[in-house]
Amino acid sequence: MNSLETEYLERYKSLSAFCNDIFQSDRGVSDYISHMELTPDHMSRQVFGWKDDYYTLKHLRWLRNRIVHDPGPSSCRKEDLDALDRLYNRFMTRQDPLAILESHKRKYALGKEMQVNRRAYGTYSQKTSGMTARSVPPALGRTNERKKRIAAVMVLVFVVAALAAICAVKYIF
Repeated sequence: MNSLETEYLERYKSLSAFCNDIFQSDRGVSDYISHMELTPDHMSRQVFGWKDDYYTLKHLRWLRNRIVHDPGPSSCRKEDLDALDRLYNRFMTRQDPLAILESHKRKYALGKEMQVNRRAYGTYSQKTSGMTARSVPPALGRTNERKKRIAAVMVLVFVVAALAAICAVKYIF
């Protein structure tokens, strides 16, 4: 085993230990890959680079297994070590695919909560700290404008009908 392979295994162990902590298991990167595989396509498409990260993780795991289990040279390259470092850094900053997906889920759930609060109370929830509170939400304001327009049209129709009735009465007499 050369120094590049030794360095690779040390860094891979760090990534695997991090994955063990995430899933509270001893399968590490394999558990992470399994969770990616179990994620439905419509959800994985929400994360840019999902497939690239998936195939990179599979390659890195394959390379680790080859270094550990095969007696010959492993074809470990500097590029593999760099890819492992980039992926590990993304995991540490919660920019890995599953963390990004979880972030999307939370944003979606928060958006749903805001819609429910608007319907129920007519104002933004205090839980949504990023939003500015308004006395009347935009959707409700548009509804009031629509009601005003409908009322104006109804008055106009009534006036036209009244004028038509007056003209008909004058014509008959």
